[in-house]
Amino acid sequence: MTDYREIIWDERDSVVRITFNRPEKLNSISHTMRDELVEAWQHFQADDTKRVLILTGAGKGFCSGEDVRILAQNVERQAAQAAPASAIRPVPRPKGSSPLGREFIQIVRKPVIAALNGVAAGAGIGLALAADIRIASTEARFAHIYSRRGRVTSSEVWYLPRYIRLGPALSHILLADETSPEEALRLGLVVKVVPPEALEEEAWALASRLAERPLVSTQFTKEAVRFGLTHTLEETMDWVGWARAVSAGSGENREGTTAFLEKRQPRFR
Repeated sequence: MTDYREIIWDERDSVVRITFNRPEKLNSISHTMRDELVEAWQHFQADDTKRVLILTGAGKGFCSGEDVRILAQNVERQAAQAAPASAIRPVPRPKGSSPLGREFIQIVRKPVIAALNGVAAGAGIGLALAADIRIASTEARFAHIYSRRGRVTSSEVWYLPRYIRLGPALSHILLADETSPEEALRLGLVVKVVPPEALEEEAWALASRLAERPLVSTQFTKEAVRFGLTHTLEETMDWVGWARAVSAGSGENREGTTAFLEKRQPRFR
């Protein structure tokens, strides 16, 4: 295992936890952290003995987004490439502008839990929303900061309208509101809110439940849900039919059916 400098990798059985580890900076994302995250995600996805991933932050923050120095560099680069302010038209996308959350989705196909221990802002919100399940401590919050900084909002523009409907999404994004854990629970952004001292074990317990699920079909199911967000019912059912045929070779469906007939719990590991 690589010795990471700005993230922490630890594991229990088949569950891996990756902790953003720049607590003095509210776990803002540096170039080093970004590179380490991508490497760790690839390692996790490639290891069939690892079935579930937990994302969380060290200290008081989950992830406060890009490091301010990197953010300033990006602003200067984008300003140099910008069209006139009056020209509302597409401009060439700068190389390397893919949001980290999108890279995360492309790399990690297994189930992911975001354990929100503190503030998530900017790219930190993107990473939290890219997870499959979110739980939060009572000290967590989503800080929608882009419009306060004169920037176009990033991956929240895709996630929030799908998770909480268009009206509330626009309100939070344009007004740069903070979403409390209680409101996040009401809106469905998180599935549970717990005291800070209970968050860690709650995340491990939830991950352990997910780890008992069949590895291959769970990954295909996760992809099917995301596929369905942007395709018709007919297209999605065609995709599901293909996924069922491909995943049949894993033997998971045979074990699930056999266990049902034998009136026992299936063993997928």
